[in-house]
Amino acid sequence: MSRKLWLLAAVSLLSMIAFSSTSAMAADEKCKGTKLTAPLLAENDSGVTGTATICITAGGVRAQVQAGNLTAGNDYTLWFIYFDEPSQCVVPGACTDADVFTPTNDPEGVFGRYDSTTAIGTSATFLGHSGLIPSSGSVISLEIVAHGAPDSDGKHRARQLLTPQIPILGAPGLGTESDGTVGNPIAAAQFTIQ
Repeated sequence: MSRKLWLLAAVSLLSMIAFSSTSAMAADEKCKGTKLTAPLLAENDSGVTGTATICITAGGVRAQVQAGNLTAGNDYTLWFIYFDEPSQCVVPGACTDADVFTPTNDPEGVFGRYDSTTAIGTSATFLGHSGLIPSSGSVISLEIVAHGAPDSDGKHRARQLLTPQIPILGAPGLGTESDGTVGNPIAAAQFTIQ
C-alpha cells in the first residue's frame, strides 16, 4: 500500500473513531437542565429491562434509553408519547397507549418516533431529541416497540423502522396488517413533569 493511500485510510479510520466518540460524548454529556431517570417496565411479558433518562432544557427534551433482554437481529423503535393534561385521559390521571387514539377526534396523547435500531446483541441504546417544552403536570412516556426480524421488502422494512406498525393508529402510514409482523409494545418508562 502506498504511503498516500495508507495515510488516507488512517485519516478515515480516525475520523470514524472521532465521530463515534463525539456521538457517545453527546449522549453522556451532563444535563444542563432538569434530569429525570426512570426504569423501563416490561410490557406484554417481554422481559425487557433497562433505564431511561430525560434532560429538559430551554431547547426541549433529550432522551437516552438503555434496553436489555432484546432479541438479537430484530428491529425496534422508540416512541415519545406526550400527555399535556393527564386529567383529560380516558381514565383521568392514568394515561395509557389507548389515549393516543381515543377519542378519535382529539386524543390527549401525541406521539412521534424518537429512534430505531436493529439489535446487534441483546441490548441497545436509543437516543432522541425534540424541541418540545413540556408543561408542568404533563406526562412523558418513552415506549419501545418490537417489530420482529428485518423484512427484505424495502417498503415493509421502512414501516418496521419508521412507524409503530400498529394498524389501529391508522393505515397505511402507521402500518398495515399486510406488513406481516406488526408492532408490539414491549417496554416503557414514564415521567411526570413537575
